[in-house]
This record gives sequence, structure tokens and C-alpha cells, in this order.
Amino acid sequence: MSPSEAQRCGDIAIDPAARSAIVDGRAVQLTERELMLLHCFVTQPNRLLTRSELVANAWNMRRGAGSNMVDVIVCRLRRKLASHGPRIETVHGLGYRFRAPVPAPSAARSKHAAGADRPDTAIAAIAE
Repeated sequence: MSPSEAQRCGDIAIDPAARSAIVDGRAVQLTERELMLLHCFVTQPNRLLTRSELVANAWNMRRGAGSNMVDVIVCRLRRKLASHGPRIETVHGLGYRFRAPVPAPSAARSKHAAGADRPDTAIAAIAE
């Protein structure tokens, strides 16, 4: 997938070509490096990304970039993502993982679950 394509993960949408990010429906100003790291996370949710991988993607470097640079950018990115910031998890000694949002239960499952604790509904369901 091209880094210029718009991507979405839950309530976070990024468009690297337009250098824009939308979080919870509002524009968030990100630096180029923050946007590149967020792109790495959004396009690979739930995957452990090492600092080396993040440096290679955000800085186009194989070596020479200290992991402190990644830590600083991740810290700023968490702050800018506000309530979504904790979705960037630190995996100590290894790197970071961006947790995809847990999907809300479907309406059908919610209705069934809501009726399951009413005895008359549960009995009617068993009788069918």
C-alpha cells in the first residue's frame, strides 16, 4: 500500500499526501515525523513495531537514529491524539503497538443480550 493513500483506523484518519490527520472528526496538526509514525501505526494495527522499523519508515534511515527520537515523537503523538493516545502501547525493550479499537457489538446481539436477562423473554426463546 502506498504511503500516499488515505488510511483509517477507528476514529483516526490520515492522509499523508494531504499531510492531514483527523481524530474524532477534528483536524489535528502533526509534524511530518508524527504523521509518518501515525501512518505506520494506523496501517499496521495490533502489530509490534520495533524502534528500528519505525526509524526506517519515518526517517528513511537504516541506522544512526537513536531510539530516543522515536520515544520523543511517540510522546508528542500520544498527547496530540488525546483520548486515543493510550492506544499506542509501549512494549518495553522492543518498541510500540497501536491497538485497533474494539468494535461495538452489533444491534442484533445487543437486543438479544438485553432480552436475555428478562425471564419471560428467555423462556419464550426456549419454547421456540
